[in-house]
Amino acid sequence: MRLGLVLATIGLTQPGSLQAQEPKDSVEIHRAAQAAQVRFERRRRDYLPIRDGAPPDACDEVIGRFCFTYGDRDSIEVPPADSAPVTRARDQLVTELANASRALPGDHWIAGQRVRYLAEDRRGAEAATAALACRPAADWWCLALLGYAYHAGGAYAAAESAYDRALAAMPRDERCRWTDLTMLLDEPVEGYQRATCGAQDSMARRFWWLADPLVIVPGNDRLTEHYSRWVMNRLQADAVSPWGYGWTPDLRQILIRFGWPAGWARSRQSGVDDGWAVSASFQEPERAYEPRARFVTHPETIAPGTWTLIPDRPTGGFVPEYVLRLDTLPSQVALFRRDEAFVVVAGYDLSQDSVAPDVAIHAGLSLSGGPDGPVRVAPERAKARARGVLTLETPPVPGLLSLEALAPDARRAGRQRYWLPLAPLTAGRLAVSDLLLLTRGDSLPRTLETAIPLARPTTALSPQVAGLYWEVYGLGPGTTPFSVGLTVVRESVGFFRRAARALGLGGERPQVRLAWDDVYRPGTATSGASLALDLSGANPGRYTIRLAITAAGDSAVTQRQITITDGGTP
Repeated sequence: MRLGLVLATIGLTQPGSLQAQEPKDSVEIHRAAQAAQVRFERRRRDYLPIRDGAPPDACDEVIGRFCFTYGDRDSIEVPPADSAPVTRARDQLVTELANASRALPGDHWIAGQRVRYLAEDRRGAEAATAALACRPAADWWCLALLGYAYHAGGAYAAAESAYDRALAAMPRDERCRWTDLTMLLDEPVEGYQRATCGAQDSMARRFWWLADPLVIVPGNDRLTEHYSRWVMNRLQADAVSPWGYGWTPDLRQILIRFGWPAGWARSRQSGVDDGWAVSASFQEPERAYEPRARFVTHPETIAPGTWTLIPDRPTGGFVPEYVLRLDTLPSQVALFRRDEAFVVVAGYDLSQDSVAPDVAIHAGLSLSGGPDGPVRVAPERAKARARGVLTLETPPVPGLLSLEALAPDARRAGRQRYWLPLAPLTAGRLAVSDLLLLTRGDSLPRTLETAIPLARPTTALSPQVAGLYWEVYGLGPGTTPFSVGLTVVRESVGFFRRAARALGLGGERPQVRLAWDDVYRPGTATSGASLALDLSGANPGRYTIRLAITAAGDSAVTQRQITITDGGTP
């Protein structure tokens, strides 16, 4: 997501001049530090790049005095580096703030600005050292600055711990502001606004549990980003920003929702004090990791494909430091029963996102019942390949599945996240597993252990012969005959065909129809089966494979949606 922000009017506070003589008391030291900060921001503004063209005619969203425009929300643009004069000016400012901080270690404004500009200059380790020098160290603001520094340096777990301590120590009113979700919810939640700050905590825990971009990255960087935005809000309250404008509620809302701008530019515009209008751009492409309000209250409604990271009207945006782009991960997930447990087989393919198939990546599969519940995690795959399969054995307890892949060197990532409504198998009832697509049609496994290495990474394939594996459960203790029926139907694409199917007037003719009888032989917990499915004549499009099992008057059905592509995937 790309955001443009245009300010209609600009007025820059004229900087004070730093006194040539040595400050004699704490007031003079503080004022000199403030003057140095103003002087730097004025220098920054003087060297902002000039942007040609007029401001946008229409706004996608208006926040106070500001106009947001959304550009190409999938483009990747790295903000230009600061000019040499700005870099030198920032170095000078950091030096002056360090001197002032040593003279006044208990001055929170000086400590905060020092940490801020070190972090801005990507000197995360120095920022953390400066935050640790803040006095008193147990003060909530010093702890918040430490969380800010750790977050800027990519130490998200340490940042989360520091912010937890800061929240516990800060005044109640301040804590309530930092934990309030109002600006991040896409719709009102009944009773939320009327609830007390403490009563809102349970919803906040669910919100941030869901908002974590990747479980395989230690710490919740979307949560620590949120608190870091509140730190910046406090830093800007008594300081000059690149806008050259007083800090107001509309700027605070923009900051909390979308973060601190990645860069600024200026353009000639009549009607402003000095003839220049300032615009800001944000890190691209932003993603909306904030869950929808209904997902927070009812996470069991998160079905595959229902949570988009690029909504039409985003409530917020964020770009993790470790990726340039994070999108939905192409995958195939299938469930198989084992006594009182399930085996989750999850194929994934990150190679479709400019990552070579043989590149070493981080991949993970987890299942979590909630922010306060246990998290079941598949064995770590820190050196997995961009295309592969993960497995996880879990009790029959529902939870949020998160299948993730991260290529750190390429700064690409993908995830598949939705609710798995797992439930125990009803004794004596016929049941069938999910269908598992196999990469080969000439090797037909009879057990899950031999099928897993052949599992396809996704449900997309070219017109070819593909393999299918499934299992049947609950056939009884003795030899049991059963019938199998399989059809492959192309999904209706036209309006009238969809309407006819909805009215029960028919639909697409099956591309494949098979039926046969089989016999379950006692002595095994399940009946595994596979077949080769010839799809070589299928046209590109989406299809549904439906498998029906019938035995002793009982029946069970499973189905798998697939996509036939022009070129396909290996």
